[in-house]
Amino acid sequence: MLCRFFLLLLLAAMPLQLHAASPQKARSLSGSGLLLLRSENGRQPSRLVLYREPGLGRMAELDAAQLPPIFPSFLPPEGRRAVIVTAKKLGWYRIVYDDGERQGWLQGQPAFRYQRWEELLQGREVALPAGLRKEFYLLRSEPDLAAGQLATIDRESSCTVVKVAGDWINVRRGGDVSGWLRWRDENGRLLIAVNL
Repeated sequence: MLCRFFLLLLLAAMPLQLHAASPQKARSLSGSGLLLLRSENGRQPSRLVLYREPGLGRMAELDAAQLPPIFPSFLPPEGRRAVIVTAKKLGWYRIVYDDGERQGWLQGQPAFRYQRWEELLQGREVALPAGLRKEFYLLRSEPDLAAGQLATIDRESSCTVVKVAGDWINVRRGGDVSGWLRWRDENGRLLIAVNL
């Protein structure tokens, strides 16, 4: 009993040094594609009205600048803002509107441009960010995790997308290296960075 008392006293007297690691940002959901937002006058729309269902249950109004950035980094063209779309219905888009991945429906406008991943990635330069599992840096002979490994792609080095097939992209790096990489994981989260 006395030993326990001295141990507690000793622990209380010792300065505790806790090093809080900065939390790593979660990779964004991929959804079905991206919506590029731009108002008619070339600037980003100032206010976005979100609904629980298309046209029903107004739930939020926010500034386009409040939309969460896509991670890994997606750089939209000047004057536009990119947002993840998880569903589309008759001119309405369900978007991810905050870092907590809450979603709401946004009505389309003529200046908004929606692109499905298959068409958006075709011919683009993509890069694999640091911090992924080793298997995602492996270039494979077929779009399958069990397929033969051709090479390892360096972190943050770029490749050109030749073809999109489901969760896989066929990429070319340099003049002679080509193969398949995952562009989103089994949980639907992005594994690539793209300049739009």
